[in-house]
Amino acid sequence: MICGKCFSEKQNVLIDQVYPVGGAILTIHHIPATQCNCRIYVSNSVNQEIAEYIENSDSKSGQIHISYSEV
Repeated sequence: MICGKCFSEKQNVLIDQVYPVGGAILTIHHIPATQCNCRIYVSNSVNQEIAEYIENSDSKSGQIHISYSEV
């Protein structure tokens, strides 16, 4: 697929993102995304699943590292 903004080829990639959750720092690895030369795009459905997981994880503390498949 070609990006309509930068006209480069879009590629499927896996990214890591860090979120503050209550008293914890949550790092989610292997999040599916699409990348071109101008940006990285995470789909709305993936973002919604992550948001729901974060809402249910407010009581955790410390550093948490999980894979997206665990969300």
